[in-house]
Amino acid sequence: MVYSARIPTPTDNEILAALYGGLLLGLGLGLIFRGGASTGGTDIVGQILNRFTNMSVGMSIMIVDVVVITLAGLTTNSIELALLGYLALFLSSKVIDIVLEGMDYARAAFVVSQKNEKIVEEIYEKMKRGVTILDGYSPYTKEKKPVIMCVITKRETQIFRSLVKDIDDEAFVILTDVFEVLGRGFRPRI
Repeated sequence: MVYSARIPTPTDNEILAALYGGLLLGLGLGLIFRGGASTGGTDIVGQILNRFTNMSVGMSIMIVDVVVITLAGLTTNSIELALLGYLALFLSSKVIDIVLEGMDYARAAFVVSQKNEKIVEEIYEKMKRGVTILDGYSPYTKEKKPVIMCVITKRETQIFRSLVKDIDDEAFVILTDVFEVLGRGFRPRI
């Protein structure tokens, strides 16, 4: 006589299963990748994509697995299960990136403006942030232009946008995610 113990499922709700499954999968894969390992599945192709593009590991794996889920959904005629798979995949890819890159990221802001002095003054006064002026050069206009560089927290992004727009609505602004900032106003140096 064969006896098999069956572990009861925590929920019969497929959406909850997809949500928590995606979170746990992302956490597990993130820890595996953080340790420099692989599961031997489609994540290898995702990690290769990550190495040769500027996509995050989570996004690379998501692109590969979207193809797999789509093909599985088409061959089994189960669009609903494919949609649940996409939900779990999206969550797992986001959690992978959080585990690998961290959740508390900042933003680097670069501004090219004719009103640099006023913008710098307002950043100091209203945001209490430091500023660095970089030497910029436009090959198109053949002019040297100072570039304001400032690192802000994610929450300060809208304040920064409004501050610059109120001073110079024609300023050229670049905001980019920064995943590690060490120094005064952010994390202490290691």
